[in-house]
Amino acid sequence: MKLESTIKVKRNVKDVFAFLTDFSNHQRIFSVNLETKQVSCGPVGVGSKMSCVSSFLGKRIEEHFIVTSYKLNDHIEKKSLPGSSIPTSDIIKVKAVKEGTEITMTVYGEPSGFLKLAAPLIKFKVDKILSKDMINLKRILESDSLDKRENTTHIQLSNELAERDVETVV
Repeated sequence: MKLESTIKVKRNVKDVFAFLTDFSNHQRIFSVNLETKQVSCGPVGVGSKMSCVSSFLGKRIEEHFIVTSYKLNDHIEKKSLPGSSIPTSDIIKVKAVKEGTEITMTVYGEPSGFLKLAAPLIKFKVDKILSKDMINLKRILESDSLDKRENTTHIQLSNELAERDVETVV
């Protein structure tokens, strides 16, 4: 199953990418996420790990991810690790456009067991949720209430990786 959503925001690529790669922000962006955090040390890059607790269709879902591909101010890709409730992966791409930044999020998932029987319903629900979450992301990024102090700290950490401005894939 593949789902994709794209939006444009009036904010520069550097700030958008820094916000998106700060996993603690995923709780604010994605409505199903109850708790998100980076569990590895150091700045985000290939090999970074995160955990996420979500609620979907009344079920508690625990996922553990590893970043498999990363290019500063371009994209971040992560996939679920063994032990996650549902095998998934996603990629977030950003690119500069006249209006600011274009963000494309692509989600891949393979429901199994009982969930496989409900795959068409799950795809429909996730597509609706993703569309709403992308609108929420636009609202957050374009609002004046975005906490610039947190964002600045993350930008500084991300800039430490500037020399790794080549695509790395695991």
